[in-house]
Formats: sequence, C-alpha cells, structure tokens
Amino acid sequence: MYGAIAISFFTIFFFISWLWLIWRVDVYFGLVYAMLFVYTIFAQFGYYFRPDISMRIDAYFGEEVFWPYYRLVVLSFTMLFVLLSTLGPKLLRYTYYDVGRSASRLGIVFLLLSLVQWGFLLGVLITRSVELSYGAASGDEFGSDTLLTVTGMTFKAMTPDLLVWWYILREKAWSRFYWPLFGAALILFATYCLKLGNRTDILALFLGIGSYEFARAHTNGKLIKWLFRMMLFGGAVICFAMTVDRIRSGGGDGDSRSMEEKLVLNDYYAPSHMLFAAISYDFVRPGEVVKSNLNNAMILRGYPYLQATITDLFKPGLATRSQGYAFYIFTEGYLVFGRYGYLYNGIVIFCGLMMWRMFSLGNSPCVNRFAIMLICAMAANCVRGQSAYFIKYSYMYFIPAFLMFYLATGMRLVWPGLVIRRSCTAALKLSNQGQQRNNVKPIRT
Repeated sequence: MYGAIAISFFTIFFFISWLWLIWRVDVYFGLVYAMLFVYTIFAQFGYYFRPDISMRIDAYFGEEVFWPYYRLVVLSFTMLFVLLSTLGPKLLRYTYYDVGRSASRLGIVFLLLSLVQWGFLLGVLITRSVELSYGAASGDEFGSDTLLTVTGMTFKAMTPDLLVWWYILREKAWSRFYWPLFGAALILFATYCLKLGNRTDILALFLGIGSYEFARAHTNGKLIKWLFRMMLFGGAVICFAMTVDRIRSGGGDGDSRSMEEKLVLNDYYAPSHMLFAAISYDFVRPGEVVKSNLNNAMILRGYPYLQATITDLFKPGLATRSQGYAFYIFTEGYLVFGRYGYLYNGIVIFCGLMMWRMFSLGNSPCVNRFAIMLICAMAANCVRGQSAYFIKYSYMYFIPAFLMFYLATGMRLVWPGLVIRRSCTAALKLSNQGQQRNNVKPIRT
C-alpha cells in the first residue's frame, strides 16, 4: 500500500518537473531527466511489487532496502531539477565558441574515411562472422583477440559517423546520389547490432536523428508531422530491439515470461540494482569512486568499472568490462556520501550535462543543430554509466565527430580565448539571429 502511494507520488512529481524542463528550460535536459526516470521506475515497480523478477537476476536484497533507495532517488531528482531549472537557463544564454569555415574542400577525405571504416567492418563481418559476439567485440580494452576488439571500437564510432551523414544529406550539403550509400551503411550497422546483441547504439542513433528532426520541425512549425514520423520510426526501432533481444537470448519459443515480466525485465531494469546492492552492503567508498573515474576516463587502463566492484559483493566474477548489470549513475552519489549522496548526484550530473551542452552553444545555428544530435545520442549511455563517461565520450565521440563534420562541411570550432559573450542560443533551437537570417520565426529563450 505504502509502496504504491510512494511510487505514484514520485511519478507525478517526475511528470510535473519534466514538463517544466521541456517547456521552460531545455529539451536536452528534459531528455536526460526522462532517461533517469526510465532507469529507476521499472526497477522500483519490480523490486517492490514483483521481487521474483529481481530474484531471477540474483539481485534481491530484501524489502527494507527499498525505502533508502527510494529516498535517495527522489532527493537526487529534486536536487538535479533545482539546478537545471535555476542555473541551467543562465548558462544557456552564452555563446562558448565561434565557428569558422575553411576554404579548402575536404569532403573527399571524409568520404574516404567513411568508406575505409565501413569496408573494414564489412571485411570482418565476412571473414570472422562466427566469432562476432557481444563479449568478444565490446569495450575499449584489447583482449586476447586484438582484431575483434578494434572491430568493436570501430563499430562504436559508426554511430557519430552516421549522424554526420544524416546531417549533410538532410541539409542537402551533398548530392542525393549518396543516399543509397548511406542506406547500405545503415544495413551494415543493423547487421552488427544483430550480431553483437547491441541495443544501446540503436537507441543512440534514434535519439540523435530524432533530436535533429525536432529542431527542424520546430523551426518550420511542423511538430505534428515530426511526432507522427517519430512514432513510426520509434515503433520500428522497438521491433528491431526486440529482435536483437530474441537473438541475444537464444531465440526460440521457450520464453514463458508474462507480458508484465517482459516489459519490466529489460535493459533498463538491472542497472538500478547496483544502488540496491550498495545500500544493502552499506558500501560507501569515495576513494574507489575517484580511482575508478580517473582510470576509466581514459582508455586502455583496464581498471574495473564501479558496477564490477559492486557486483563482486554478491556475485563475484560475474561483471566484466563488457558484460554485467550495467550501472545507474545515481549509485555513484551513495558510494561517495552515503545517504547524502543526492547532493553529489545533483551537482556532478548537472556539471556533466552542462559540459556536453556547451558543445551546442556556438554562434552557428548549423553547428548547434549537429552538436545537439551528438549529445542527445549519448543521453542513455550517460545514465547507465559512471560519471567518467562525461569525460570519455567527449574525446572518444564528440571531438572525432566534430573532426568528421569539419571534413564534410568545412565548418570548424574556434574558441575566442576566455571571452564569453551573451547570445540568444536556446535549447535544441536556432539562435534568433540565425532564425531571422533564415526568415523563420524566433523561439522564446
């Protein structure tokens, strides 16, 4: 009874605060806020009302753990909402870099790099198809098979590359002749997702393209058309993700789970159990958080993720750098400050989100629109990982993606020293100056 009231209260609070962020602050902040909700609400429902589901994944620690978990999550959401709705609008009013355009034509270099990437992946798919699996070609560490590890890294780099292609084709920067080539690359991407059992990159691509199309639809006043397209596109993505899940679990008709279990026990269910486990074992290790984040902000260090450290408390040896329960970022606050971890969660996540958001706060509407694709694509990844990902993805995905974007369009980022000037840039929207130049209606900031 009390659990139902508590979860209902939290859900109502989330929707009110989420709508405020969407309409009054920033759509990107609202997207990440929604992802944080998805990764906890199913875990709350399952852990309290259907503990057998958590028992199935060997991560049930007793009913008494639920209330400290609930308290920390609600206060973390509150803290994050306060920071996003108060400091966020102030920081979004600034331009953090200028954009210059190169006179040299480097589009052929971008095309050749893409073809090399796709050719390499196709070659591995043809010659090593049987060996491709989630564990063999995942992560950023070189294992026993270097080729498969490099293949996994190359596949991960395909998402930002496809986003660059989507941008230049939709902006008509390149000829329509390249659409079939892009379609072939999408087929290759989907094939690798099926082989590796990968669903997060599918979601990342969907979120990136969806955010870009939202910016275009908002500018052109075609939000209804955008919503209809996203519903169709989203339905196709869900069907594809279900197919991936079926293949990853072995296929067949032996799955006797009810629809409720299939809905709850998904990729977004297990990560929150890291917080349940940390509370159950009273696992507060700020030093370990610092060491893990420092090491995992870099590649090729081999230091265990925090999810592996926690999993070893109740399932030793289960978690690796490429497999396990994953991680819910709010867990990190508890590991640092215990029951007061909501203070850490609010501040650290706000700083990480704002750091990423600055990539889309330049003086060029075109570059802003591309940058918002990148940061929205990574929304789910930052929720299901530790805070080191804010640093790691900045140089592993954003900087290489901006380099590819420069090669394809000739537009580059130019930092004007320490000068920060006021701008009318708003979330997921063109600057008012750019809108007026393009003869479209301004958007309220």
